[in-house]
Amino acid sequence: MTREEQEAHVRSQERRCRGALSAEDRAIVNQLMIDDNMEAAKLHDAHNRKGCGADFSDVVCAGPFDGELHAYVCPQCGVEGAYIAPKFED
Repeated sequence: MTREEQEAHVRSQERRCRGALSAEDRAIVNQLMIDDNMEAAKLHDAHNRKGCGADFSDVVCAGPFDGELHAYVCPQCGVEGAYIAPKFED
């Protein structure tokens, strides 16, 4: 795949800035996941984030496609986080 094809693949899946969770909400989500209550964890996570909705694919496409963990800062709202970059086979 060419880089252009790889980026098109990344952009084919919508990724939006979801914002940050407070420490309290993160602890709740973590406990729900430990308790194997993934649906409740997902709902609590989605309900308590205040994302700006920026296109996160721009962040992913600006970095390498190396399958590694990368730190990021949302260019719109400044939230910080990390993501695992996609890795494409040659």
